[in-house]
Amino acid sequence: MLSAMPDGYFYHDHLEETNSALYFYQFVEAAGRHGLQYVSDAQIAKLWANNFAPGVAEVLHGFGDHLKTEQYMDFVLNRRFRRSLVCHDHAVLDRAITADAIEGHGVTARVESGDLAANLFNDEPVPVIFPGAAQVTIAGPAMKVALHLLTRAHPRAIPYGELLAAVEARAREASDPLADPLADAMAGDYPAVRNALANGLLQMFFAGVVGLHRMTPQLVGKPGDRPLATPLPAFRRRIRPVKPSPGRPTNGTPAWCSPRPSAPSSRTSTAKPHGAISSGPSARS
Repeated sequence: MLSAMPDGYFYHDHLEETNSALYFYQFVEAAGRHGLQYVSDAQIAKLWANNFAPGVAEVLHGFGDHLKTEQYMDFVLNRRFRRSLVCHDHAVLDRAITADAIEGHGVTARVESGDLAANLFNDEPVPVIFPGAAQVTIAGPAMKVALHLLTRAHPRAIPYGELLAAVEARAREASDPLADPLADAMAGDYPAVRNALANGLLQMFFAGVVGLHRMTPQLVGKPGDRPLATPLPAFRRRIRPVKPSPGRPTNGTPAWCSPRPSAPSSRTSTAKPHGAISSGPSARS
């Protein structure tokens, strides 16, 4: 069984000196003893109760405590690992995420299939498929135009303000008469279309199909004549040259281009042997 597992999993789960499984609430309590507080998980889409079936989402919403809600999410998902973010316990956290939070972020998305181009400026619902086979039905011209533009720009992120302006510009250029009301609404004081765009992007961010980036990476869709890589390979070459694996042809590739073995992950396990607590089902490591 272990032979089929990645080397990183075997190294971290079976050879790690310290790898004690614990529940999420126990991790939060341990962090508190060291002057830290839990902020969120790095995979924020897994924290949105509306991603679950309606009956499950109703129960999760009923807890009224985000820590208890997340603990039971782990039970429902049989989630064994987390990527928890913590901060000092004196920091004041605002957990209310609204559409206004999108301002100042770069937006990324890529639609793999779906007939968006033929239905940009109408309210016809269009099912589209994102990477990972996630299917979402998009209705409303603002969201469809935005996803069309984001897909064309991928992997580059578009700042939200620029995306909003681009959606308005496409509406003004369209020949479809339905485009004029869209452009008028976005250019005037009436905020309905802008709210629809911001709320739609936020919902798809929580669904895991749209990315929001506070620090926008500088990427291009096509390389130029002299493409520039990140400084990381040169830095790794200076600090620790890596020899190629025995028997592997290098074909003239410098030794430092060979990948280094993955370091063990610092992810926090939420699993514990069954029976550790009696308040609900538990996941196994």
